[in-house]
Amino acid sequence: MNSQIHILFNESLQSFEQGKMEAAEKNLHTILRLHAKHFDALHLLGIINGVQGRPQESIKLFRKALTIDRNHNFLQFNLAKALSEIGKDEEALPHHKMAVQLSPQHAEAWLNYGVSLTNVARFEEAIRSYEKALTLHAHFPAAWSNYGTTLFKMGKYGDALSAYDKALALDPQQVESWINSATIFVQKKMFVAAIAALDNAITIRPTHAEAWLLKASVQMQMQLYPDAQFSIEQALVLQPDSAQAWLDMGLNLSKQQRHVDAQFAYAQASKFDPSIDLVSGYYLQSKLAQCDWRDLGLVVEQLLADIKECKLVSAPFISLAVLDDPDVEKNYALSFNKKYFPDRRIAYQWPVPAAKAQIKVGYFSADFYNHATAYLVAELFEKHDRACFEIVIFSFGPLSNDMMYKRVEKSADQFIDVSSKSDQEIAELSRSMGIDIAVDLKGYTNEARTGIFAFGAAPIQINYLGYPGTLGAPYIDYIVGDSMLIPKEATQYYSEKIIRMPHSYQINDRQRAISDTHFTRAQLGLPEKGFVFACFNNNYKYAEESFGIWMNLLRKIPGSVLWLLQDNTQASDNLRLEAQRHGIAADRLVFAPRMELADHLARHRQADLFLDTFDYNAHTTASDALWVGLPLITRVGKTFSSRVAASLLSAVGLPELITRTSAEYESTALRLATDSELRSSHRERLLINRMTSPLFNSGLFVRHLEQAFSRIHERRIAGSAPEHIDVIELCE
Repeated sequence: MNSQIHILFNESLQSFEQGKMEAAEKNLHTILRLHAKHFDALHLLGIINGVQGRPQESIKLFRKALTIDRNHNFLQFNLAKALSEIGKDEEALPHHKMAVQLSPQHAEAWLNYGVSLTNVARFEEAIRSYEKALTLHAHFPAAWSNYGTTLFKMGKYGDALSAYDKALALDPQQVESWINSATIFVQKKMFVAAIAALDNAITIRPTHAEAWLLKASVQMQMQLYPDAQFSIEQALVLQPDSAQAWLDMGLNLSKQQRHVDAQFAYAQASKFDPSIDLVSGYYLQSKLAQCDWRDLGLVVEQLLADIKECKLVSAPFISLAVLDDPDVEKNYALSFNKKYFPDRRIAYQWPVPAAKAQIKVGYFSADFYNHATAYLVAELFEKHDRACFEIVIFSFGPLSNDMMYKRVEKSADQFIDVSSKSDQEIAELSRSMGIDIAVDLKGYTNEARTGIFAFGAAPIQINYLGYPGTLGAPYIDYIVGDSMLIPKEATQYYSEKIIRMPHSYQINDRQRAISDTHFTRAQLGLPEKGFVFACFNNNYKYAEESFGIWMNLLRKIPGSVLWLLQDNTQASDNLRLEAQRHGIAADRLVFAPRMELADHLARHRQADLFLDTFDYNAHTTASDALWVGLPLITRVGKTFSSRVAASLLSAVGLPELITRTSAEYESTALRLATDSELRSSHRERLLINRMTSPLFNSGLFVRHLEQAFSRIHERRIAGSAPEHIDVIELCE
């Protein structure tokens, strides 16, 4: 019988080598019926099952063979590899270890050991395994490639790129190395290099859908939206049911303000993967952006139900327009932060703090150009007391030649363009410079880089101005607010400690120029006579409830018009239709195109009353209106985003324009629209108090903020944990 088994096994081996798997399997099964513990038959049959895509059967056979001979190096090697391929890396590790112990000169065994170690995040050990493999076989492209991947996961981007370069020099057809190189280039904001690497990958394998999608992502970041659309379409040809591709299509269409098409794309993404993160929020955003309120209640109801369960269905910023529950907002921020921007500061030890002449403050944003944030903060940087504070600005936005970019650049002690650096590199740069306090001016808004603060840019980190709410991040110590914005009873809804300013939290620039242009009503498309209600908020903030009140006001004030921001054509068309549904002629809605800030401020003179939006108030647009003397009425809510206008009105001395209910909002607006003397007195107070009210007293604001910075820095020097700070009001 032994000779028969010997002949059958040799035939099996020959069939296997010729690719005749069915014949090989048949003979091996015959052998195992004759000799159930034939080691070589079990081992070879396990290999064949693996080749045939039956990993579970393969593993069973390897384990059975293992009971016969535990010291067979190739059996340990194959079992470890099979376990790793089905994601059981922890189980694979002891078998990898045995494989390299039994055959320490086997480079591929060291490589596979490194792969499993990487998959369980034991990066340092993985690096040693790859280095052993490369010592044995220096011209091993797969080892260089996986070595690079582990270095990338460790944040060592430069070393990772060098490893990928070596892999590609040995084997230029390595698609994954090209894609991984591109991923690092994206992290470092080297978009042209990323596109070149992806083009190489796609040339080698045009059917690689993920490469097309990554290329589309890069093109979107380069604002090459038509090119990105082509790349996404190629991915969808290859994988028409790819939820990620449909999501990316929606995001790209949204960037082009093609909100109807984007809405369809988001619906497709949800159809193919109902559990895909964030898509419900983007779908809602597309509806809000075009003021499409059909079935909006159902969409919002489902979204809020999911958010309350902490399902990651939306970017936090999107939900602000429909959420007025600070408890839900905080819990969702905590979940979102834990998933997308977890704390990565564990390995870093801050130097022992010491008292010094200057506190070094770093401000971080993408918006240091002609942008709403820059219009607010310019004087903050200029008016810091340089005897006590050194100001470093970290800009990760676009390079610009506009007036605000130049002004902000000039206002800093150091202005550093970090747009080509990764989050980790920026954090490391900040630490190396000894930044004491890092101020995030973005939060979770567009182009944010929350990851910088997750890595720890400074021992004290502050959430300020850009995002109207809590970030839910354990590494953000403070949020800047005020008693109107975050009353004492609302403190529990913030993961940060509160810095309460004595007036408004919002800094303003008293150098904001108002154009000398005197627009006529005709030039602005307004009627020569009649009351002008205005709201220059972005259209996504408009809501059916507030719009219904606005229509009531138009109905009660004959000849009046509603002057709105021209955001996108879909929104304008839908708002006109909505007005008609309320019995209001469409031409009583007038849309203002975007224009330069100085001219935009000047045209405010033709408005009579600014009507605020609910849940997500006017922020910069509110201070713009108040700066030019245009009275504003708001309805205060429970969340940060719904209390900003109330904060501004309190600080400018017009608290009577803060209302608490929709009925009070409407009646107050009606009273102002019909009482020209009252309205004129409000306008006069705004113009007279403009340079003296706390809202626009930027110098006083900066002294208050510096007081807060000094106090939190002193707490750190004393070894005290962050605590709520009530800033003491100073006299000028």
